[in-house]
Amino acid sequence: GRVPRLELLEPEYLTAKLDDYRRGIRPSGIMQQAVSLVPRAADADLARYLTSGTETPIAVDAGDAAMVKRGEALAKRGTRDLPACLACHAGGEDSKGPPIAGQPAGFLTVQMRLWRDEIYRSDALMQHAAEPLSDADIAALAAYFAQADPR
Repeated sequence: GRVPRLELLEPEYLTAKLDDYRRGIRPSGIMQQAVSLVPRAADADLARYLTSGTETPIAVDAGDAAMVKRGEALAKRGTRDLPACLACHAGGEDSKGPPIAGQPAGFLTVQMRLWRDEIYRSDALMQHAAEPLSDADIAALAAYFAQADPR
């Protein structure tokens, strides 16, 4: 799938993304059109509704074990100038970005490419993190996070 599992996201994060779509900070023809039909005052209620679904396990192809292992190593690797993916996307109160464990690999692949190819530009740290990723790196990261337990 190429669409996110919204029940894994926090309502506050989704409210912020709805606003980003509305203001054109996060480009998406489909989402920009969709949010144009929703009054801004309804964003928080809409986000709570969309994230209130039950976390249902989704069958995930574990993929090539070597690729998942490579993705895990990439997700844990950080440098002095750039934190590891898991430093921002592991979930929990200290997380700077959305938790991405359990999201579909196709969705994660598209999102990482949008960051790497500078289509998304709203977060300098994320742009910097995605810039050096090859297609193989992205595939490995997507495989790892897709099979990771979202809890």
